Amino acid sequence: MKKIKISRWYISGFWAPLDGGPNEDEALLKLNLNNHSSIDLIVDKILKPYIDMLPLKYQIRFKDSFKYAIAYYSEKELKDCYYTGAPQLDLPEGITARDFYIYVWNLMYKNESYLASEKDNYTELSLNEIHKK
Repeated sequence: MKKIKISRWYISGFWAPLDGGPNEDEALLKLNLNNHSSIDLIVDKILKPYIDMLPLKYQIRFKDSFKYAIAYYSEKELKDCYYTGAPQLDLPEGITARDFYIYVWNLMYKNESYLASEKDNYTELSLNEIHKK
């Protein structure tokens, strides 16, 4: 069976549109993620359009990596992946990073399960490997 390619860099890339780049609406980057409607807006207006415009290969790798992270990364690793993407928004308080990731997953992928396959079915790519053709 062919291994599913994932990388923590794909997860950081997933959050990268929240970095406050020139094309982002500044009002959106001032929202408070402690409010569920703010998370809904960020997903709808920033994250979903960004992921949808990527080539299909990368949409799949971002999604598989996100699913893997929910299942197998520690809280610290989930937070590190989020903040490596340089977002302008702090993670919400009062919930775990894992619960935040699950909430975002459900907004992004609607009825799809976030439960990952067995760990042995994945291969984690380094930063250098994700840039190879």
